[in-house]
Parts: sequence; structure tokens; C-alpha cells
Amino acid sequence: MQTPTTLIAPIDGLEFLQEYRNKWLQRPSAILPPHMSVCPEFVSSRSLGQGELDRLSAATEMVEPFRVYFDRTKQHLEANILYLMPEAVDELAKLSEALHKAFLTELRLHSHRPFHLTLGMFGSSAELAAAEAQFWENLGSGKRLCGQVTKLELYERAGESWKRRCAFDLLGRKPTAEAPDLAA
Repeated sequence: MQTPTTLIAPIDGLEFLQEYRNKWLQRPSAILPPHMSVCPEFVSSRSLGQGELDRLSAATEMVEPFRVYFDRTKQHLEANILYLMPEAVDELAKLSEALHKAFLTELRLHSHRPFHLTLGMFGSSAELAAAEAQFWENLGSGKRLCGQVTKLELYERAGESWKRRCAFDLLGRKPTAEAPDLAA
């Protein structure tokens, strides 16, 4: 059976956001950890054999783990979605380009690169605005969040949910310096 897959970059150090995401994400993505999508529509499960997994592994080994900083939210008003926006996307773009190069034929139509972390989907623009204000009030106005991308995870759609199929470490190592404890 052919099922959709998605390739995400989990953001280590931002796990505390999951409670907020669980409350406001009314879709299967809520079970995924806080992440940014690298290839939201990756190759179908039927097309993913060992050769494709090896190509994916080789592409991730070309990119070093990196930090990502978030200091602002953005609203998608037409869909009432709240995003956390990264300050810079250079490293994520580099990773996405390596993957698109490795899967040129399969991904040529999937160049969508949504470099953000989805926080929630809301029933109205008023609910969205209130939730955004509450998010920053609880977090602390002007706070800068820092997380790390050390791997990619491949998920396969399983009914109304997602199931993690495998993970790929970036260069097989973690960043050398510690990220600050954001939950403190």
C-alpha cells in the first residue's frame, strides 16, 4: 500500500512546547515532536527501499548539527495558524538542498520549504490572537528560544496518525557546546 511520508527536523531543547502544541493542534501533526518540516511531502512509502534510505542517510551525513533560534511568531490569518519563526534558515536550507539534490527526480515537484514550527490551529482570528498573546505571556515577552537540530526523522502516515519509521543523525554527532536550559 502506498502511504504518504514526511521528513522532519525535530528541534531538541524545545520539547516543553509540546504541551501547547497538543492543546492547539487539531490534526495528526500534534503527535510529532516540535519540529520544522524539511520535506513535508517526501517520497511515498512504496518508493522507499533500502537504496532510498541509504541516499537519505548519505545526504544527512553531509550536514553538521546546528542550532536554531526563534524570537517571533507569525500568523497565517487565512487558515488561523500560529507559527514560531526561526531567525535564520541557512542551515535548514542547506539540508533541504542536499536532500533535494539526492532525490532530484522524486522531489522535483515538492520544493515547498516551510521553515517554521507550527504552534497551533485555531477556530477564529480572535482565538488565534488571544492564544498568541498567551503564548508570549507564559513564555516571557522578548524571550529568545534556542534549540538544536541533530537528526532528521522520517514518518509514515498510519491512518489518522503518523508513525516514526527511522531517524538519521546529522554527521553522526551532536553539537559541541551545550544549549541553554529553556525550561528553567
